[in-house]
Amino acid sequence: MAPVGPAIPCGPAGPCGPIAPLVPAGPVAPVGPAIPCGPVGPVAPLAPVEPVAPLAPVSPIIP
Repeated sequence: MAPVGPAIPCGPAGPCGPIAPLVPAGPVAPVGPAIPCGPVGPVAPLAPVEPVAPLAPVSPIIP
């Protein structure tokens, strides 16, 4: 096998570039008007109550 050569040193670290300036924030869009809710629909009438069935007559007790 070929002998391993010497380790090649890495070059110096390059200088960091300038920090990019922050982009200014754009204007905030105004909030639009609130849309009013539509009218409340009519309430459905209640269903009529069914009449109560009369009780069956009680039979007399047979002695």
